[in-house]
Amino acid sequence: MLSPEDFSDEEVICRVKRYYGDRRKVENLPLEKILYWRNRLSDLSRYVQEIKQRFSRWFNKHHNRKGYFWGDRFKSVIIETGEALLNCLAYIDLNPVRAGLVERPEDYRWCSLAYHLGTGNKDNFLSTDLGVAAFTNKGYRERIALYRAYMYEKGGLRVASKNSPVPFLKRIRYFTEGLIVGSRNFVRETAEKIREVLGLKRERRPRKVGPVEGLYSFRAVG
Repeated sequence: MLSPEDFSDEEVICRVKRYYGDRRKVENLPLEKILYWRNRLSDLSRYVQEIKQRFSRWFNKHHNRKGYFWGDRFKSVIIETGEALLNCLAYIDLNPVRAGLVERPEDYRWCSLAYHLGTGNKDNFLSTDLGVAAFTNKGYRERIALYRAYMYEKGGLRVASKNSPVPFLKRIRYFTEGLIVGSRNFVRETAEKIREVLGLKRERRPRKVGPVEGLYSFRAVG
């Protein structure tokens, strides 16, 4: 994962130029402004905020409406690599099926599985290194086939798996509101690090993610 320090001053200025276009001259940005933009352009929360705000303004202008466009703020959850990450990805890719937009996740244009199957992961845009043992030493096509089969099993999209013990076609709020999701030790250790950094006194025990065996959450979601 890249950090703000990985971007040179020239790269920061180049990205600010792209951001403003011809509306503002940015060739001679002072050092404090470069530092400001380096941190801003590396902030995921700010990035998502920019996208949502700009799209909302465009949509409202073109449809002659006012007010909020999105129903809620985006959620940021710490996910452990491995089985927890695999479960979370499958759950997300099943969003359009859960919403009734398509019958198969790969039929939804903005689904990662559709991107893999439709483009062969053009430009290596998406990573298939999930830290899952079953994917180790497997080629790209094998990994995608395994992931697709796993998603179909979790979503009960095959007749043979309609009695799947994990109902991924039902909403599981832990993946969006659990704050930390993974194994019991991962949740405990990560929560302890956060508690030390923020100076919190109260300790919390990892909570079971009810529908998914072996997964735990920092927050109890009722």
